[in-house]
Amino acid sequence: MITTFVFIPIFAIAAGVAQSLQYLNRYHVIREPPEHILNRLPSSASALACSAHALNLIEKRTLDHEEMKALNREVIEYFKEHVNPGFLEYRKSVTAGGDYGAVEWQAGGLNTLVDTQGQEFIDCLGGFGIFNVGHRNPVVVSAVQNQLAKQPLHSQELLDPLRAMLAKTLAALTPGKLKYSFFCNSGTESVEAALKLAKAYQSPRGKFTFIATSGAFHGKSLGALSATAKSTFRKPFMPLLPGFRHVPFGNIEAMRTALNECKKTGDDVAAVILEPIQGEGGVILPPPGYLTAVRKLCDEFGALMILDEVQTGMGRTGKMFACEHENVQPDILCLAKALGGGVMPIGATIATEEVFSVLFDNPFLHTTTFGGNPLACAAALATINVFAGAELTGSG
Repeated sequence: MITTFVFIPIFAIAAGVAQSLQYLNRYHVIREPPEHILNRLPSSASALACSAHALNLIEKRTLDHEEMKALNREVIEYFKEHVNPGFLEYRKSVTAGGDYGAVEWQAGGLNTLVDTQGQEFIDCLGGFGIFNVGHRNPVVVSAVQNQLAKQPLHSQELLDPLRAMLAKTLAALTPGKLKYSFFCNSGTESVEAALKLAKAYQSPRGKFTFIATSGAFHGKSLGALSATAKSTFRKPFMPLLPGFRHVPFGNIEAMRTALNECKKTGDDVAAVILEPIQGEGGVILPPPGYLTAVRKLCDEFGALMILDEVQTGMGRTGKMFACEHENVQPDILCLAKALGGGVMPIGATIATEEVFSVLFDNPFLHTTTFGGNPLACAAALATINVFAGAELTGSG
């Protein structure tokens, strides 16, 4: 039985809450650190000055020439000293003159960006696939703004309605018997949840091995990285999690051989995880019928099929999900990136009732504080509404 203690801390800190509410009534941006902070807490004074400067920039719609130059200098300095200097060399790739990359200022139209100097860039990268409905899509922005006025984050004690509504919507939208959703903040987290869910389901059956594919990219957390097949990302963190095998992508005979070998050695396969189209691996399409054949092999060997549609999902390939081109129904589906409409970060791991039911007895086996928060769910619901209403996936 789960016991809640929602009222105990409220009574215990009633006086503090009252003081906080009084302070809330006079909230404002502190432009200059008060003298007592300057004298007693120099680190807080520095943080106040930095945050006030940033908040001033957020409030501005335009910058004059001197402000623009100062901001560019600051951003380059802060990336070098406090973010990661390696990013500066990477960002050089977007400039014609070999200078450090342009400093973003705001979105232009649905498919453009504007830098601090007013230069407009056509966005052909799409934030690695997050802007499938464009930059600042008005339907998505409006939904988030409306929810922001009500409740930005959930209480963790009461039932949050938008999480329920998004889960219901995804159950209707996704193929086959996918029914239950776990919400997180990124594609990596979505994959990590899928791997844990598969483990929890298959461990009682004595199945612990995962098969992924060469060239695959599934994220950079420890579990997801174990499924990823790029040495650049893997090598510095070796050894990774045991129990992962990689086979050539698109080669169904190699997949069958691996499943057979695992069965013969007692290392039965819990799940096969793959991207319908490899993104990071070079936009590699499998041969026709590959996904269908993998689905049949998974059924034959009692392995779950996990499809990572973090990049291919949400209309990227002409259908809402790439697996729909072959009418393939996975046991677990991973989504993120474009699910948030380019406005909020959100990921989702959707599974069949049979698989997801391993979490019913203890829903706290795998959780995340910010996953499925109201703002992210509002963005996702609006994004799905845009796709469904405009029939943006009709070209498949």
